[in-house]
Amino acid sequence: MEKTQAIGYMIMAAKDMGLDKETINKLKIKMEENIDTWTEEFADSEYEGFI
Repeated sequence: MEKTQAIGYMIMAAKDMGLDKETINKLKIKMEENIDTWTEEFADSEYEGFI
């Protein structure tokens, strides 16, 4: 998955939840800041630990 696709999915989910544009933008910025340092394995473990 491309970085922009991952961020796009996050934006779609946030909009679907009714989050305001300012909050969505904060999430987008945080993802852009960290997406290159967070590994796929880290993301998988966060997902598995959350559910």
